[in-house]
Amino acid sequence: MLKKVIFMSISTGARLLSGVILFIALARILSIEDFGRLTYCFSLASIMTLLVDYGFTNKLLIDIGRSHHKVKYIMGKVLMTKLFLFTILLLIFFSLNRFGFIDPLNKLIITPLIIATLLVSFGDFMNVAFRGIGHYHEETKIVTIASVIHFILIFSVAYTTEDSVMIATSFIVSRLFYLLLCIKRYNKIIGGFTFPKRKKIKILQKNIVYNFTYAMDSWLVNSMAHLDKIIINYFLGVSEVGIYQAGMNVVRGLEQLGPVLANVYLPVLAKYNSTSFEFSVIARKLHIQLLLTGFSFFCIIFLGKSTIPSIIYGVKFSGLSDIFPYFGLFLFLRYVAISQGVLLTASYLQNMRVLGLFISILIILILPPYLLNLYGITGMIFTQIIIVTILSLYYLYVLKNKEVPCGISYNSIVIILLVILLLLVNSDIYNTDFIRNGYENSINRWMGIW
Repeated sequence: MLKKVIFMSISTGARLLSGVILFIALARILSIEDFGRLTYCFSLASIMTLLVDYGFTNKLLIDIGRSHHKVKYIMGKVLMTKLFLFTILLLIFFSLNRFGFIDPLNKLIITPLIIATLLVSFGDFMNVAFRGIGHYHEETKIVTIASVIHFILIFSVAYTTEDSVMIATSFIVSRLFYLLLCIKRYNKIIGGFTFPKRKKIKILQKNIVYNFTYAMDSWLVNSMAHLDKIIINYFLGVSEVGIYQAGMNVVRGLEQLGPVLANVYLPVLAKYNSTSFEFSVIARKLHIQLLLTGFSFFCIIFLGKSTIPSIIYGVKFSGLSDIFPYFGLFLFLRYVAISQGVLLTASYLQNMRVLGLFISILIILILPPYLLNLYGITGMIFTQIIIVTILSLYYLYVLKNKEVPCGISYNSIVIILLVILLLLVNSDIYNTDFIRNGYENSINRWMGIW
């Protein structure tokens, strides 16, 4: 288990280099407005590409974990489905361009980013096979090499040109290299794909229907990571997107250890019945590890709120210090929710996750018109905190109702309450002048939008 965690941590660290750390570098190089626009376009491209991802990762880990000898056939069925969804996405994107739904300036950035994210989607798909058969070192080598190349290439283009379009275009070159590297290693280790010889349309339909709940879960989870930027851009503009994303970069970077533990524990949990003693022991171990990890990161953010933003991003992002602790609370609660989400997936209660995430989408579409005017971009962080809290409570209710071990103990509850109390005592959320300043504008915004 420890060896798997180490390999997954290394590959995740490499992804951080090409993702979070790269975007931190871009924030320092570009103006706040240009960085916000690039982030906004990247969010749009990522949401569109989710159609091709279709939530296959978790389902593949479970299927391959149970049937190693059928890995080529399992991968072949999924690849066939991804290629079909890829065709659908192309038709959607060309239609949006044709009828002018995408701004001409943004289109120059979004188009290459969509191509790049599609290349990543197919590359990550092949890496899941390595994870499913326990060859974590293969994914680690691929991701590490590709991430270093990606960082060097994008950073060099950004530093020399400071042009968002050139940066977006360079993403294609880097991600193509990543895909080719994945194909080479996959063919050598796995040996290609085995496609269904007959009833292909029926199998395609079956894949789409059976994986629908996983797809909805993936779409809702990943949409939550991008819809916030789209909403902020609509209400406050790209500059505020840049500031908000600067804080979220830290959150997204520090939360990467959560999926590492989830991907390691999920195949192990899938081997046991959810009512077994072994499942209960593993569930508690997973929860404690995630909870303590989230608590440690919260303490780092809370204690370093006045210095960390300036050190990471420079003076132009010094205003981030005032809202930094709220990002820490959101990060901590994310770790709590991740543990419950893994247990739902391992217990084949994915449909329950989808319902909870659907509620989250409704909340993020309803609350921001009020909270963004009341608190500025802090209002979006409050929205995220409310969402993840409701989600965690909902997951806990489902697990208890289905008699699935949730891993939570009295010590867990004490730590959660301690974090919330510590933040509220040091918070200015109760400042009545702060609230009153945005009240009238928020009412006007509600009347105009809703």
